[in-house]
Amino acid sequence: MTDPSEPPEQRWRAVGASVRGASHELTGAPNQDAFGWNGGDGAIEPLVCGVSDGHGSERCFRSDVGSRFAVETVLEVLGAMSTLPTPAEIQPLRRDLVERWRARVFAHIAAKPFDGVETLRLGMRYTDEQALLAYGATMLGVRVAPEGILYLQLGDGDIIICDEDDTTTRVFDKDPNLAINETHSLCQPEAWRRMRILTAPCEPGPALVLVSTDGYSNSFRSDAEFFLIGRNYRRLLREQGFESLTTQLAPILDEAQRLGSHDDITLALIDRFAADPPEAVPETVPEEDVQRESVLTRDPAPRRGGSLLAASALALVTALLALFTFAPTLRQRVAKAAVARAAARFAAGDYAGALSLSEGSLQLDSRTIAAQRIRGAALLHLLVTEPPESGTRWSDAVAAWSAALAFPSASALDLAGLGISEFGAGRPAEAAAALSKAAASDVRWQTLAQELETSESRAVRDLVAHFEAVRAAIEWQ
Repeated sequence: MTDPSEPPEQRWRAVGASVRGASHELTGAPNQDAFGWNGGDGAIEPLVCGVSDGHGSERCFRSDVGSRFAVETVLEVLGAMSTLPTPAEIQPLRRDLVERWRARVFAHIAAKPFDGVETLRLGMRYTDEQALLAYGATMLGVRVAPEGILYLQLGDGDIIICDEDDTTTRVFDKDPNLAINETHSLCQPEAWRRMRILTAPCEPGPALVLVSTDGYSNSFRSDAEFFLIGRNYRRLLREQGFESLTTQLAPILDEAQRLGSHDDITLALIDRFAADPPEAVPETVPEEDVQRESVLTRDPAPRRGGSLLAASALALVTALLALFTFAPTLRQRVAKAAVARAAARFAAGDYAGALSLSEGSLQLDSRTIAAQRIRGAALLHLLVTEPPESGTRWSDAVAAWSAALAFPSASALDLAGLGISEFGAGRPAEAAAALSKAAASDVRWQTLAQELETSESRAVRDLVAHFEAVRAAIEWQ
């Protein structure tokens, strides 16, 4: 018979969610985060949780696979441990985690070799170390067991803990040697040296452990605001219960990325609870989503009922403040990412995709000549390869290159693009004038201008091919 004077046995359970960032939706990139856990859910065996963020660089084109491998490695290695490592075992543990991730990557490359476009991104004579870059990712992990807690982190992201009085702290401080948007990675040489591991007693331990990718913390203006999520998630658990959080978490994260970083966001929570937890008793609050909203808002005062109109007005003001704070910079960041992906699509021969991404970038930020140039070049290719009913017209190409010429940094490249567009539109005199100016400014366009002068009936397809041969040697920017 259980002694009622003894405290209830403490156990752990996990919940998590991952959402795709708005910047990834715009550029067509997948969600490059991953997460997972095993054990827990009230069972006695240890609970192990892993989270990883795949890098967004163009050269890290398989980072969504790399992040998945990072989580699988954490669950495999930490799940097989029978107890916490001793200080002498920490370094071998670091090495084991990195080496097992590398083994997974090399096995994947053997099963799915890089294609021609991927090889170009890495370099024709890439080494094994360079191949790892394609899978670049971070690694965060937590193992909770009666004998203690193990935390590990390689790269950016956050592991924060919240105690019973709602004090929230970061387990590992941010690396002061890294600039914004820089991170350590599993793909780096001797990555194990940069992995941090900490062990701590389980009693007394945190009431809540939160493991997230950097897209979450980057959605807040300061650490002080970010740390409020510990208190707010605990209150949501108390008032609505664990099962409610499992359904609300993804919408919460999606709202955070839309108002904040526009990046993928992943969050895994490890909650400590009594073996026989009491039923959740929600507060009497008329609006259903007040608790969900409190996780995202930056108002430190909890809402306790009140006017529905006042609560709605406060939520609107909070959203507008976030929008005006983040929107200009975020639009530029998302536009820049779209340009980079448009250039990659163009290099891969996907001219329709390059056109779509460049136009999307221009809708966000019309002040980038690179997007106009990619748009113009993609239109040239589509016009000579697709049937007229495709909807692509020479007048669109003329407009694109004319817009590029309006920039102070316009060059002979833009004049050459305009000349070919004018020729395709049936205006040979305007075409000759533009190409003559291009040749006078840059000798690389002289041959193209001469070809147009000697034969106005020359096929536009040949002119575009010549244009592309010269353009390939010129930077988009």
